[in-house]
Amino acid sequence: IYAIIDTISLLPQTSSCDSVAVTQVCQRAFQIADIEPKDIGYLEVHGSGVEVEDTAEIAGLLTAYQTIPKLNCAIGSVKSNIGHT
Repeated sequence: IYAIIDTISLLPQTSSCDSVAVTQVCQRAFQIADIEPKDIGYLEVHGSGVEVEDTAEIAGLLTAYQTIPKLNCAIGSVKSNIGHT
């Protein structure tokens, strides 16, 4: 077993991609899955290649996970490697 997906929480397309929205989506996923940020070992991110979107995504993730002093979590983005499927 390489991974277990406990939940998926998506940013609505009607919402602007800002760091606050990304943080809220993360927090909602933690609540739905009944887990803490420290339980996460890998994040699959959007990684659009658009600077403003990627900056907002990373800033939102950092805020969502800021409660952990020494977070050790891998980040990847398949989309940035293969494009839209």
